[in-house]
Amino acid sequence: MATLVLIFMVAVLPPIPGKLTAELSEILHDAASQEKIFVIVHMNTEYPYESLVDMDAQEKCVVFKNVAENSQSDVFEYLKSLSENKVELGGQFWIFNGFHLKATKDVIMALTRRNDIWFICHNTEVHAHRVREDNIRVKKKRSRVVEWNISKVMADSCWTAGYNGSGIILGHIDTGVDVDHPALSGKWLSPYWLDGVNGQPTPYDDNNHGTHTMGTICGGDGPGLFTDDIGIAYGAQYIPTKAFNASGTGTYASIDTCMQYLADLKAGGVDIRAIGNSWGAVNGADLHWWSIVLNWKILGVFPVFSIGNSGPGPGSVGSPGSYPLTIGVGATDSLDDIAFFSSRGPAPNIDPINDPQYWYYSDWNLLKPDVSAPGVDVRSSIPGGGYGLLTGTSMASPHITGGVALLLDKNPYLTVDDIYELLYQNCEQPTQGAPYPNYNYGWGRINLWHSLQATPPGNKPNIKIVRIEVVGGNENGRLDPGETAGIVSYLRNNGGISATGTIAKLRINDSYITINDSTTNLGTILPRDTVDNSADPFSVTVSPVCPEGYILNFQLYIVCAESSWTRNFDLIVGNPGEDYATHDCGNCKLTVTRYGAIGFMGSNQSAGLGFIYPISGPKRLYYGSFAVGTDADYCVDRYFEKNECDDEDWNTVTSPVYGGVRMYEPGPGNLDEYTTALYDDSGHPNSKGLLCEQYSWAWDDPNASEFVTIKFVLKNQGSFAINSLYAALFMDFDIGDYSNNQGSSETARNLTWMYEAGTGAPYYVGVAMLDPPRTTSPANLALIDHLIYVYPYQGLPDSIQIQFMDGTIINPSSNRLFDWSTCNSAGPFNLNPGDSAVVAFAILGGDNLNDLKTNADTAYTRYWNLEFGIEDNKLPSEQSIPQLMLTPVIARNRTLTLRYNLGTATPVNLKIYDVLGRLVDEHNYGVLHNSGEFTVGLNTLAQGIYFVQLETGDYKKTEKVVLIK
Repeated sequence: MATLVLIFMVAVLPPIPGKLTAELSEILHDAASQEKIFVIVHMNTEYPYESLVDMDAQEKCVVFKNVAENSQSDVFEYLKSLSENKVELGGQFWIFNGFHLKATKDVIMALTRRNDIWFICHNTEVHAHRVREDNIRVKKKRSRVVEWNISKVMADSCWTAGYNGSGIILGHIDTGVDVDHPALSGKWLSPYWLDGVNGQPTPYDDNNHGTHTMGTICGGDGPGLFTDDIGIAYGAQYIPTKAFNASGTGTYASIDTCMQYLADLKAGGVDIRAIGNSWGAVNGADLHWWSIVLNWKILGVFPVFSIGNSGPGPGSVGSPGSYPLTIGVGATDSLDDIAFFSSRGPAPNIDPINDPQYWYYSDWNLLKPDVSAPGVDVRSSIPGGGYGLLTGTSMASPHITGGVALLLDKNPYLTVDDIYELLYQNCEQPTQGAPYPNYNYGWGRINLWHSLQATPPGNKPNIKIVRIEVVGGNENGRLDPGETAGIVSYLRNNGGISATGTIAKLRINDSYITINDSTTNLGTILPRDTVDNSADPFSVTVSPVCPEGYILNFQLYIVCAESSWTRNFDLIVGNPGEDYATHDCGNCKLTVTRYGAIGFMGSNQSAGLGFIYPISGPKRLYYGSFAVGTDADYCVDRYFEKNECDDEDWNTVTSPVYGGVRMYEPGPGNLDEYTTALYDDSGHPNSKGLLCEQYSWAWDDPNASEFVTIKFVLKNQGSFAINSLYAALFMDFDIGDYSNNQGSSETARNLTWMYEAGTGAPYYVGVAMLDPPRTTSPANLALIDHLIYVYPYQGLPDSIQIQFMDGTIINPSSNRLFDWSTCNSAGPFNLNPGDSAVVAFAILGGDNLNDLKTNADTAYTRYWNLEFGIEDNKLPSEQSIPQLMLTPVIARNRTLTLRYNLGTATPVNLKIYDVLGRLVDEHNYGVLHNSGEFTVGLNTLAQGIYFVQLETGDYKKTEKVVLIK
């Protein structure tokens, strides 16, 4: 798909993988050799976040500064050694680990080859989020009427209750502020101010935007004599910074400078609690500010961002409002309708945005905006003492910034996570926006009064869970099936007084878990202190039949002399599963995903490494996907189809276990890396109940290091037969200059391959079908001409894709230098309900064609030796043994049938557990040979649900069986 760029725009120099942003690559391509380009360099060294848990903000800042200074020293020495004609050093930063630099493109390219550099981006322009402005100055009101937007979020009710943000310090990054405006008089925390644009020593605003947003945050005096009550938290103080010029335009550099300045103040003891940001990049996947916002949050600063004015299209959210680290705010009008311009979610599905460790709550799952607030025709202050109406998400987010001050006024001990929870869980949900949450309103329009009412008072203890650890057992830090282990809870008192005589009790209502020791005594917990029960862990036992990926929902009941709380937390049994994993133990790298996409999570290459061969070489794969189909109306995949959009037919199984990718290192037998994943066809409009078990493995063995093997087990779990089913792997390889690619195929090996023509020693990459075996009918092998089958549709339509799968379109080799992709397809399979079929492939490389074929032969031999016992290793599925099946799953005649194909003589043992995990029956069948079947009687068991576990050697298979009379 990469050559689509050549059709619509001028080709640009490809970025060095992982180092240059696409925009910077294009700039470098067109730059003169002596031109100095302003870039921002991000270092590879990460901050030791785990060691910061018990530090205060100032101590954390010291760690950040030391790490940044040490990691940047070597590259700074290198840059200082270069000519001033090539390099101008800019500011160094610790709020993110990086620095500003003006350098010629040869210097920038040299930096990309350093291992201590993460990525480099251009000093791009960024704009404040405003839609339109009414420049007519509005006279001061004679009557005391609270502005509609203030009463809409019920800030005035908070004032009546006595909370106005008094004592709370707020940061502000905008176009500056007219600090002498009557509505803002006395609220500036002098002398703190930074002009990141013009360097002026005292605050000013040459645009209007900053004064307007600050007015909404804290303008007026609430119930006092001043009539223009335009602000939420009139008692708060603010620190203004200017990152945007008179036209509302800023740069990464000016914004970074202001972000660092506010962090420096925090490090110096100025207790900034939230920072208002009514700006952002249009691209929600822009990660330039990721580390900054993360570090703000770790320092206890609540990051508030407008979501952008690029709506109403889906996925139009801008960054940093798109980050899970921020509260991204959309705009509503006076009738609680979402504004047409307000950007919509979801957030981009890319790493680290899609990494749950950064989410405020476990099922966030890319929801943006988080909340909404008034943003249409909002009246607030403008420079010179007047007032005006402005519209935009810029006008919405200040309601949150001011609202944070109100909540902290009631309880200054609230954490960033506490504040987020109080805001999103207490939203109004207008009927016209239902159901909630959604990508228009988020959780709804904020109601600060409801949030304040839910805020625990600061004059009481408030015990929250900081983190949970699993200890003991097999010492791998998680609960595994059949394991007895300890659970340690780390608790923090976010209240203003001590919690005395504190006791914690662990609770759960789940048949898969037994609590052996549920209670621990924690004594007195001082304000802002953290305690744990590591000296007396809770003891639990997991049922041996609990499936991996199962989520256990625990409750921790905490009681002290002053109060009590019930806090919830989840633990996943076994390997938790991820979105994707990358095999990298041999001479190649390949990313596999939780839903059949190969190389990346999507064709936009949002997450993953693709296929890299050799391991030190460049990326060789644009995108790939596993696909099945019977006809044009049932073609299931995650491949690009039309208008450069990926199909979403395969969905990761989530119940009763999560089917994400689980990487095991080492794997079973002699496998060095082994993964599993589980997904089904539920995303297809004509779903047939087809389940796919995906397995992949690789070796760190010089004799088998040039490939990764992927196996797919297809199971018909539907009620009807699936006939004439084909299964294929589509791989859009791009080798070097993809417009010079060639390819071919060989039926004897069921092998397709591609290479870049015209190079001295071209590497070959390809796909070899391993199963069904070569001795059966040959696979359908094809090279796909993008000019004919892809470009006209901006993707590969199902109606064409199925024709490559079933052999209707036969194209065994390329006929010219161009952009091609490959198809290796097996079938047809006829699957009755309960039947299975297996296909397997090797994705491989070679120094030349003969080397590629030799590697294909090795992969083939290894696969069949492994599967059928020629070697001692047998490959288990995710809780099973190949060729071992138990039927039926609903037993009406009290009899089960076990069918097996073990390949070699193997001892077999059968155990039956009830839903409480108790062993109720056991049979030892001794050594079974080759294949066959036998029956298991259940006459002694009562009606109910049972788990039947079959053991052969080191491997187990567990099936749930429903026994009815």
